[in-house]
Amino acid sequence: MLSCGVSVMFLLPTAFVTLPATRLEKLSPRDRLQIVSGGCFHNFVLSCLLFSAAWSGSGILPTWILFQDISALGRLIVNVDYDSPLATHLPVGTLITKIDDSSMASVLSDDSWDHYLLSPFSGSMQGWCTNSSFLDKAFGEWAKRVIWLGDCLLCTKAPACTSAGSYSCFVSKADETVQYELDPVHIFTDNLVRCNSSTECSSVSSCVAPRRDQQLVRIFVLRNRAGTSIEDIVIWKGPKDEIWQQVQVSSLRSRFSFVSSRLPILASAFFEYMKIVNLSLYLVNTLPIATLDGHQSLVILLQFLHGPVNDGLQSIDLEALNNTTRLSREGESTKSMQDIPYFLGAPSDSAVWTLGYHSLGDEII
Repeated sequence: MLSCGVSVMFLLPTAFVTLPATRLEKLSPRDRLQIVSGGCFHNFVLSCLLFSAAWSGSGILPTWILFQDISALGRLIVNVDYDSPLATHLPVGTLITKIDDSSMASVLSDDSWDHYLLSPFSGSMQGWCTNSSFLDKAFGEWAKRVIWLGDCLLCTKAPACTSAGSYSCFVSKADETVQYELDPVHIFTDNLVRCNSSTECSSVSSCVAPRRDQQLVRIFVLRNRAGTSIEDIVIWKGPKDEIWQQVQVSSLRSRFSFVSSRLPILASAFFEYMKIVNLSLYLVNTLPIATLDGHQSLVILLQFLHGPVNDGLQSIDLEALNNTTRLSREGESTKSMQDIPYFLGAPSDSAVWTLGYHSLGDEII
């Protein structure tokens, strides 16, 4: 092994191992294939485990330890965009029980929050039995004008409702051409009787409903004030999919104050990120491109089937090269030391010196 290490890239822990190329090429094709395809194999196995966990619904977080499932009660608000008009009316921790006439309490696999807010309006909305005197007062002088139609008698006609300011346009269930400009807060919060037609109301009431283009959404919330649960209604005027974009909800409520209710959402986002990254790494590494595992695996398979194949790249084992160079230098140094001549001593009165060599431990005299 030449080198190894670990790193973190975009919150993804990774590890690498560099093996000597020359030694790796001396292995059998089957053993080389097992080593080369190890990275792709682990990415594939981890992807399968993550997708299996997502399919089973178990996820990666033991939610039952830290969180309580409140899907049977509604949806808990965990985040609201800071620049949203709903930020002051829907604080984090508020429980949403209903939106319009659709209950947010659902224990089924489909999410009622997404289903209702992202689906187009369908069908007719139920109306409210409203006192006729209140409607006549709201109708007022602005809602009537006298017009002459040739030799017709005096006729009255309601002008087009403009829905100015906080007021919205309502129509009569008996005749949708009869329109009223009303304050929706009075209609939605006065506990009026619901109706489908004016025949279901008393003789002194009339059934009215918002005009189809008014886009009024009623959000029923449950607030906790001084230990008492109080139900309020927040009225949103606009497309209902904007509520889905600006408000994040969860079906889990934290059991402890120090645990954020956003933790399941963050963990779910990281879970999805891990699934995509591991699947992407597996697919990219299997491509037959030079320097990728797919290229080396393809070369090994061809060698296994058809014998040695020249893949166009020359592998150099740096470790073996360094070792060879070092041994060569040590051998030359030893040989040089062995071939150094030395002189054998002679008697002190002799002027003759005998030249000798040391070779393999033997002396030449």
